[in-house]
Amino acid sequence: MKKFIFTMILVLFFTLINYSESKVLSFGEENDFGLTIHSEKNQYKRGEEIFLVFKIKNLSLKILEIPPFLPIDNRLPDLQVKLEVLNNFSNKIENDYYKNNPYSGISGGKGELLEPKETVFITINLTDYYNIEELNEVGIIEFRLNYALCELERLSHFSGYVNVIGYINTNTVRIFFNMDQELIQSQIRVEPHKWNVNWEDMEGDGVFTVWIETIKGYSVEDVKQDTILLNGTLKPEDIKILPKSGNNKEKVLQLKFKKKDGIQYLGELKTGEKKTINISAQLTDEKWFVGETEIEIVGKKNEENK
Repeated sequence: MKKFIFTMILVLFFTLINYSESKVLSFGEENDFGLTIHSEKNQYKRGEEIFLVFKIKNLSLKILEIPPFLPIDNRLPDLQVKLEVLNNFSNKIENDYYKNNPYSGISGGKGELLEPKETVFITINLTDYYNIEELNEVGIIEFRLNYALCELERLSHFSGYVNVIGYINTNTVRIFFNMDQELIQSQIRVEPHKWNVNWEDMEGDGVFTVWIETIKGYSVEDVKQDTILLNGTLKPEDIKILPKSGNNKEKVLQLKFKKKDGIQYLGELKTGEKKTINISAQLTDEKWFVGETEIEIVGKKNEENK
């Protein structure tokens, strides 16, 4: 009996020591996360739902705890995820989650433990939280997500507070809203058209090439090169105007992108699946064009990159 009591005292003693040493628990630091967002479409109009795929990758060698993904409700004091609108739509897009959801002060969901190098994908319907689908305005919306860095302040072994200590920004995405009658169509081509799932983790600076071959009613020389984006988010590494094959009078625009960057903005990847990529940019007369083509996802994770 005395031996049992002594053992219990030791257990209690070391438990208290461990508690005092870890009273504040971090949910990860800024460099631990790789955060990207991707929109399956680059054109939307009034009444359409706008879905984003939010990708969270653990870049560290430790297990990260991802807090529950909470509703984007501005009534909450510390949001886990916030939408940041970066252009003149910022004073038009409002958080309207409160209209159909009474405030209880309790928000929840299931958190996740993210193993080193593991990735989780969260699909967010922005129209569940914002009034975007009600807008009549015509134009370009540029936005990104802000993801909270959190700490758990323990009050005991069984209770505590999760405090937001800062935010990390994702990439910025550009979409065209109510502009389906205004966008100029373009023909683009990509090489290679098969993208390996392992590009994401590849070493080196391997590239893929996109050619802008035609822009209806325009020359490629009319493109404002500093506005070119792949999937509304990625700038090219290199841009060249070249003669069109077999025709020295006509020109094409050659764009180079890093493989490991381009594949980041396709959402969740499944071998055999086809994905649409797009190129958009502004023309010298202030109009915008967009061109789309399909690529195929190939390979299996951790196979040799191609």
